[in-house]
Amino acid sequence: MFASLDDSLSGLRDEINASGVTTHSFKVGGWLGMRNQGIVQKYVDEHDIEVVMSDGLRPDIVASGLHGVVRVSNVRGLLREHYAIDYPMGVAQVATWAQTRALKKLDGVFAISPEIAKHLTSLGVSRERVHMVDNFIDVHAVRSAGQETWETGPGVHLGLFGALIRRKRIDVALRGFAGLLGTANGINATLHVAGEGPLRSRLVKLAGELGIAEHVIFHGFITRPLALMAKMDLVLLTSDREGVPRSLMEAMALGRTCVSSAFPGVGSIIQDGETGYVFATGDDTELTSILALVLSRAPIPEERLISYMMQQHNVEESATKLWREIQQIARAR
Repeated sequence: MFASLDDSLSGLRDEINASGVTTHSFKVGGWLGMRNQGIVQKYVDEHDIEVVMSDGLRPDIVASGLHGVVRVSNVRGLLREHYAIDYPMGVAQVATWAQTRALKKLDGVFAISPEIAKHLTSLGVSRERVHMVDNFIDVHAVRSAGQETWETGPGVHLGLFGALIRRKRIDVALRGFAGLLGTANGINATLHVAGEGPLRSRLVKLAGELGIAEHVIFHGFITRPLALMAKMDLVLLTSDREGVPRSLMEAMALGRTCVSSAFPGVGSIIQDGETGYVFATGDDTELTSILALVLSRAPIPEERLISYMMQQHNVEESATKLWREIQQIARAR
C-alpha cells in the first residue's frame, strides 16, 4: 500500500492504482497534525504500508519520524526563499532548518525543477537521494474544463489566477496593467483577477488609486476558473516565487500565451519567446513593456503550447516516471 500524509496524490493516484497498489491519504494538516505521528505509525504497521509520501514542512517532519516504511517527499519550491517571504527571518530560518533536517532522513526526495534539485543539495540533502521529475497536470481534463461557456465581452482580456496574498504580487500586475493602459492609446483591455485572499480590499483600493478600477474585475473565488482562463488573450503570473506553477501549466494546456515573472524555476516551463514571456520579478515597468510588445505580436500558436504540455508536463508521462522511480527507491531500500 502507498500512503500520503497530505493531498499530494492528485494525478499520481490513478497511476499507482493501475499498477495494483492501493492508496490512502492521512491529510496531516496544520501544526496540530504533527501530533498524529503515532496514529500514522500505527496505521502503517497495521496495513503493511510500504511507502509514505509527504509534501511540505509538517508532513515531512512527521514522515521523518516513521520507521519500517520507505519515506519519500515531493518538494515544490525553494525552501529558503519560500519561508523568507512568508515568515519573519528567525522563523524562516528555523522552518528551513527543520524541513531540511527532515528531508535528510528520507529515502528519496523529488524536486519538480532542476533549480529546486540544486537548492536541496546546497542545503545538504544527499545528491543520491534527490530525483527530478517535472511537475504535471492532466492536460486532457484541463482542456475539457476549458470548453465550458464563459462570456467576457469585446476587447483584450488579461487574466491572473491565484490567491490574493503577498507573494503573488498582484500589485505588480495592477501597476503593469495601468502602465499598459497609459501607453497604449485607445486600447480596450480588461484585467481579470480570479482568486480570494486577505489582500483583496487593499488591491481594490490600489486599482482605484491607479485609475484603472473600471478596467479590473475582481472575481473572487470562482468554481470553474479554467472556463474563464480559456477566454483570456494573455495569462499573467507576477509572483515573487513559485515552484512550477499550476496556473501557468493550465493556461499553456489551454493554448494561452503567458507572461510570467522570472522567479527561479520558471525556465522549466517557459522558454522566453517560444513558450511564453518573462519579465524581471517585481518590475512593473518592464511588465508594461512586455505586455505592450506581446499584444503587438501574434499570440504564440496554440498548437505549439498544447504539444509542449503534452510532451513535457502531462500526467500520463510524468506520473508514470514518478511512480517508477518511487518503486526503484522502495526496491533498493
